[in-house]
Amino acid sequence: MFRQSVGNRNGEEIDDSDSLEDGEELQVINLNTPNNQQQGNHSDVEEDEDDDQEDHPNQSILHQQNTGDGDGTGHRGGDNREDPRNQINSMLGYCFSKQFLKGISMIVGFLGLILTIVLLANALVSVKHQDSSSNEKQNYVNTQLPLWVLDSVSLDRAKSHVKYLSSDLLQGRGTGTPGEELTVDYVQSVFSSAYLQPFSDVNSTSYIQNVPLFAFNCKALSNMSIAQSGVEKLSLGFLNDFIATSQVKQAFVNLTDVPLIFIGYGIDSDHFLWDDYKGVNVSGKVVISLVGYPQTQFQGINSTYTQRWTYKFEEASKQGALGILLIHTDISAGYPWTVLQSSALKEQMQLDLDNQVNPLHLAGWITHEMADNIAKLSGFSLDQWQQISQTRQFQPLSLGLTMNLSMSYPDSRLVNGSNVVSIIKGSTQPNEYVVVMAHHDHLGEAIDPKTNKTLVFHGAIDNASGVTTLLETASILGLYNKFLHSSTFSETLPSIGTRAFNRSVVFVSTTAEEHGLYGSLYFLLKGPIQKLNGTIVSVINFDVVNVYGQTNDTMAFGLGMSQELDHYLEEVCQSENMTTTGDPRPTIGFLYRNDQLNFLLANIPAITFGFGSQFLGQPYPQYFNTLYTTYFQQHYHQPSDQFDDSWPFTGTVQQIRLASRLAFYLSSSQTPLPTLQNKIV
Repeated sequence: MFRQSVGNRNGEEIDDSDSLEDGEELQVINLNTPNNQQQGNHSDVEEDEDDDQEDHPNQSILHQQNTGDGDGTGHRGGDNREDPRNQINSMLGYCFSKQFLKGISMIVGFLGLILTIVLLANALVSVKHQDSSSNEKQNYVNTQLPLWVLDSVSLDRAKSHVKYLSSDLLQGRGTGTPGEELTVDYVQSVFSSAYLQPFSDVNSTSYIQNVPLFAFNCKALSNMSIAQSGVEKLSLGFLNDFIATSQVKQAFVNLTDVPLIFIGYGIDSDHFLWDDYKGVNVSGKVVISLVGYPQTQFQGINSTYTQRWTYKFEEASKQGALGILLIHTDISAGYPWTVLQSSALKEQMQLDLDNQVNPLHLAGWITHEMADNIAKLSGFSLDQWQQISQTRQFQPLSLGLTMNLSMSYPDSRLVNGSNVVSIIKGSTQPNEYVVVMAHHDHLGEAIDPKTNKTLVFHGAIDNASGVTTLLETASILGLYNKFLHSSTFSETLPSIGTRAFNRSVVFVSTTAEEHGLYGSLYFLLKGPIQKLNGTIVSVINFDVVNVYGQTNDTMAFGLGMSQELDHYLEEVCQSENMTTTGDPRPTIGFLYRNDQLNFLLANIPAITFGFGSQFLGQPYPQYFNTLYTTYFQQHYHQPSDQFDDSWPFTGTVQQIRLASRLAFYLSSSQTPLPTLQNKIV
């Protein structure tokens, strides 16, 4: 209750809430005369009580007494005279009334509420005083994530994600294994906690999209024998000298007296006006190919899909070859031979689709030492092979050699990998999609042939770090979307909600990336977006994310493919006081070794977040080169890719903030959609 104090005769205060009875008149003593110049013992002011009671029946009448010495006393009754100040006094009396003060308090409260709403709106949009020289710039400012949302990214939570996902309990997260099931349970629990809806299929209530795969193990029943004129000249041992798999679904593959042909880089490209096959019939033959591309001829090209081993396999199959052997070097492959050995020890997989044409009976690798020995049997050396492969005039070489090999593929089976898919549905353009993704699978477990012990391929950096970035991005965007659609917010600030998530945002944790990018391919070909005839606006992918310290830059694979997406990423980086840098080792072809590739091949703009290179407080580029080289030479696809409690994860937090800003902007803005100017070649 509002409490009003007035003076009594003795200068004491009277609390009207406690001292006055209902209907009792309130007398207020004014000790100040006009100009403090009037003298006399007293001056009575007669009140027109009838008029006042008629207009304000519950109000008290103001009486005023002035004394010569400045002390005044009020009294009731006595002789009163009309005074011209009576109307003013009545107004003053009303201003001290309970009703008036209650009304004033309501007005002040309402104005305070309006001010609070304005301040909240300003905080939510985090609008900085930026140059609004273009509509695009202003649009970015208007569709920024609030800082309090970005500040909710948890370093400790990110650290715990990586620690759990790379633990022994998950058995290396092998596709179709109990370890993957635990991983999938973990991912969908995070999606559910962030109020994200399932989106594995149209109108599905499940987060899980099953990915059909054909799985098998590889076992060499014999060494690979290289013969000349029917006489064995070389014998290659499995794992030490060659590794091999097959694309045919057979328990046994026997290759007997199969001719060998050297086909240079194995490239047939109209874009580059290059043809290494030259129309030579390779049906029923095994071709031998270099990895990479002729850099002296492909001027201005840092990388191309034609350098990738998957392209070599695809082209050999397209040309009708029986099989292919790729020549491994650390430089051309981007990783040591031990990586291939580790892969050969584990279960192999391929996507179980019915439209495969001419599957390869042999898809393998040989060491550069063995390749040199084979070249010398044909009258060349490996160096000479590499030299003659640098020109457009190159002609395939029939080596006059044959090979023999017997392989078995025991325990062949059909398995289901699991993509985990969730969505924030767009408000105005729900059939346009921003896809945010990372692969959760790794290499699982394998038996060490030397010790017969089980090896766990933990995959802490590849790619528990990427899944962590996906989960945190999904969490803060999902919870922000929930907040925007809460009844309190939507009623108070509806205009803010209409600027958020106009397009849908889809979060995908993919399977079988390590086996050939199969999970992302199946999502693209058979997922709900394709069934709904939707449009994928852009893809944001995470693979091998920075778990170390903060950087001044973020490394983005796919820069230069889409001018618009590059520009939006630059805007986002500026908001975090960062810059963008491209692939530091483009000749290794990391762009073609992650899930981003399937979308680029479908002409969909895509970017992959990886490491930064300019670490705060560390010498550049020495520190980055040491980290990068050490990881890829010693830990990549090895059991030693394990969680380290000393990792600061501040770099991971940077990547989460960048990705969240970019996904939100692509979903909420009305700027032109990104397009792909430079396509995969």
